[in-house]
Amino acid sequence: MKITRVLIALAALTFVWGVRGAAAAPLLNDASLICAQTPSATAGDAANSQITPDDPTVGTMHCASLCKAWVSTCKSVVAGMAACWKKAVSRVASVRNAACNTLADPDACKETVKAEKDAAKTFIKSDTETGRDFCEASGLANCILNCS
Repeated sequence: MKITRVLIALAALTFVWGVRGAAAAPLLNDASLICAQTPSATAGDAANSQITPDDPTVGTMHCASLCKAWVSTCKSVVAGMAACWKKAVSRVASVRNAACNTLADPDACKETVKAEKDAAKTFIKSDTETGRDFCEASGLANCILNCS
C-alpha cells in the first residue's frame, strides 16, 4: 500500500513539474527514491546487522546449519529488494512514456526511456547476482565467524 502511494505521488510530481523530456532524470535515480537500497547493499546490511544465529544451548555445534538457513534468508531479502527495483523502474518508465506522448516527437523520447529501462534492468540483474554471491560467500563466512 505504501509503495503504491509513493508511486502515485511520484507520477503526480512528474506531471506537476512539467514535462522536460522523459530522460530528465535517469530511471535508476527515481527508482532509488522508491526502494530503500540496492539488492547488494541489502545483503551487506543483513550480514552486518548482528542477526547471525546463536545456538546458546549447545555452543557452535549447529552453526553451519543455522548459517545455511541465514544464507537462504539473505538471498530472499536480496530477491525482495530486486523485485522492488524492477517494479519501480517499470512504473517510472510507464510515467515517462505517458509524458513522451505529450511531446512533438514522442518516438524519440520513448526510445530514450527504453534505453534507460534496458540499462536499469542490466544493473538490477548484476547487482542482484552480486548480492546473492555475497550471501553465499562473505555473508556465510561472516555468519560462521560470529556464530556462537
